[in-house]
Amino acid sequence: MKRRPIEFLLQCKSGMTLALCGFFLLNLIFKSRLLQDVCFWLVCMVLCLSLFQIRGVSRIIGYLLFGVSIVLLVTHHAPLTVWMDGINRNIYMIVMFAITPLMNIPLSKGGYNQALQNFLALFLERKSSFSMFISSLSALVGVILNVATIPLMLTIGLQQKQQPDYRLLCTSIARGYALSVFWGPTFAAVALPLEMTGAKWVDYFPFALLISFVALLSSYLFNRLQEKPQDAPTPKTSGSLFSKLGVLAAQDRKKLKELALWWGLILGFIILFSGITGLNTINVVSIAGLFFPLLWMKVIKRMDVYQKEFKENYLKKGLPNMNSEIALFAGAGFLTTAFDYSHAVDFIPSLLSQLTGGHALPFIILALGVIVLLSIVGIHAMIPVIVLGSAIAPEAYGLTPLALTFILTSGWTLSIFLSSSATVSILIAGFMHKDTFFFIFGWNWKYGLYMFILFCVSIYGINYLYAVS
Repeated sequence: MKRRPIEFLLQCKSGMTLALCGFFLLNLIFKSRLLQDVCFWLVCMVLCLSLFQIRGVSRIIGYLLFGVSIVLLVTHHAPLTVWMDGINRNIYMIVMFAITPLMNIPLSKGGYNQALQNFLALFLERKSSFSMFISSLSALVGVILNVATIPLMLTIGLQQKQQPDYRLLCTSIARGYALSVFWGPTFAAVALPLEMTGAKWVDYFPFALLISFVALLSSYLFNRLQEKPQDAPTPKTSGSLFSKLGVLAAQDRKKLKELALWWGLILGFIILFSGITGLNTINVVSIAGLFFPLLWMKVIKRMDVYQKEFKENYLKKGLPNMNSEIALFAGAGFLTTAFDYSHAVDFIPSLLSQLTGGHALPFIILALGVIVLLSIVGIHAMIPVIVLGSAIAPEAYGLTPLALTFILTSGWTLSIFLSSSATVSILIAGFMHKDTFFFIFGWNWKYGLYMFILFCVSIYGINYLYAVS
């Protein structure tokens, strides 16, 4: 039977995306003009197919990004080289988003789900402990699984005998996942601001991890203070983390140790390799995503599973359906180039200077507030992040590039569970059969306000620390 044309095009797109990844990573070594040109034409073809396939809110945003960019470049008579630079600008992000789904294979097919569910059962006696576990796991797993974390954590969280606390489960997942977006190098919320400000992830990462830990601990304390006396654990179930681990079966403990080791190796490789080679962290993440899953599945003797997943899911389903990521991040780079060339957003710095007096703290509060308010009414955080990142010279407000990076990533992070159009809000609201505004204002506004204050104070402190040093 002949394949339909659309299926043939999707498989061609899959092959071209994989070829793009391979040629791009090779060019990191050889730095060849020929390889660079091949990557350009491949990304053009992949992008055209992605724009044709993209649907929903992402389609509106993607078309808007390219539409505004084209108008700006045409009206300012930009030469062909500028157009090409715009398309090339975010190729490395497209490569990263194309490769990182491979990291999902060891986590989902490495035999860890049952061990995680049994581990979770040890934290069900106290609501605050349950929330802390779900949030922490979401913050860690989210870096690898991206938005697929939401249904996975819902599945794990519902594996309990008693009636689950749906509000606690859903808010814990959303908060944890948002923090993974805040610190994880595999997310555009981190990669795009780093690219725009020129800050380094190795400088960003320690502070981001510390703030994430404070946010998780704060969430735990909020839930702990709201607990009733009957929620306290019995002597039989209370105890330290290590004593609880001792209750697990040997096989479960083995799988959890494997998972922790795998996670530590990936994170350690990204940090060390970035520092030693000076390569962009996003490119190092791509290298890790290509080789680590393959090597790990070889070590745990599940290569047959890896090969099946690679062929059946990654090549036939994953890459062909990767439309939003490719279109949005190519569009983001294109729009940034258009802003740089046309100077269309040059009025923003003077406006912000008048509103903030050129002082750091008022600027931090205003910029964060603008991103969050626009997100609440349904405008994707990417739009104000691109505009602010393109227009703002941080030194004009007494800010360091790292501080500006944190402003952009913090605003994007808050939008994860405060935006009416965010995937997380839509998924969880759909699961609860509620409106997204109920999820935002009914369950998340207090924690969102606290996080807003925490981010403002933290960014100001980081800026002061770097300014002094």
